[in-house]
Amino acid sequence: MKVAPLPYIVDVNPPPSSRRLTPQENPGTRRAAFWIVTLILPIAILGATEGILRMVRYGGKLDLVIRKTVDGKEWCPDHP
Repeated sequence: MKVAPLPYIVDVNPPPSSRRLTPQENPGTRRAAFWIVTLILPIAILGATEGILRMVRYGGKLDLVIRKTVDGKEWCPDHP
């Protein structure tokens, strides 16, 4: 005994070949967005930090090596 398909059930989704993917469904768009955020976010954070430090005129010593004189000898301490 064969069962006939029900006439009132209609497939509302078009076949996959004719349906356009939304940006959320398209893996290429999601991958591109991921890489854009991954590359730009660290640069934006560093740039914002640099900008804030320049605005508040950070006045710490920016020398690579800090020298101290102790008992007439010059030292480069680990923790200034």
